[in-house]
Amino acid sequence: MKKDKHDNTTDKYVGTIVGNYRILERTSMALPGEHAIYKAECIKCGYIKYDRITNFKRRNLTDKCHHFTVRAHWYSERLEKIFYRMRSRCHNKSSKDYRFYGEKGIRVCDEWLNHPQLFNDWAIQNGYRENLTIDRIDSNKNYCPENCRWITREQNSKWKSTTSKITVNGITDSGRGWARRLHIGVNRINVWKRDKGLEFCEEKIKELLLKK
Repeated sequence: MKKDKHDNTTDKYVGTIVGNYRILERTSMALPGEHAIYKAECIKCGYIKYDRITNFKRRNLTDKCHHFTVRAHWYSERLEKIFYRMRSRCHNKSSKDYRFYGEKGIRVCDEWLNHPQLFNDWAIQNGYRENLTIDRIDSNKNYCPENCRWITREQNSKWKSTTSKITVNGITDSGRGWARRLHIGVNRINVWKRDKGLEFCEEKIKELLLKK
């Protein structure tokens, strides 16, 4: 995405009604291909929505709005994938990542789960960019507006490695670092910690150290 320096005072859509929406402003965001993103208000209920102007034109809703009963319109294909992957690892027992999320009680909040459009709009209003990933501030809590943020992959990796430090016999290292020291599978230590807990993980490391 790139910054769009368009002047709202000269934009032909700002202040007009398009479909069932009153166009409030043209934001500084734009999708690849120069598709500007507008902020608009539903004239039926006051709901604030961010989208391309062409999509407001398509939403010619008649007597009442149906924001939460129609299919969500996604800001980008990538954002849609982020939502469904998030939902899958928390609520789909067949997901390979379910044991790390759903099985541990991590859920997607009802607000987002029942109304994906709200997740889409929250993402845009809270700094989503195509190079960022969703992150839970408290890894023990759910995916919800107050516990989520957008960060870079580098930040995500840094924080994950920081929270997975393990100290045994006065030596502190990450799960992967211990795996390299012990010459075992690169993710073995982290899997032990996630599945069995830190205490079990530390005991296994001690056992393997004695065998060296």
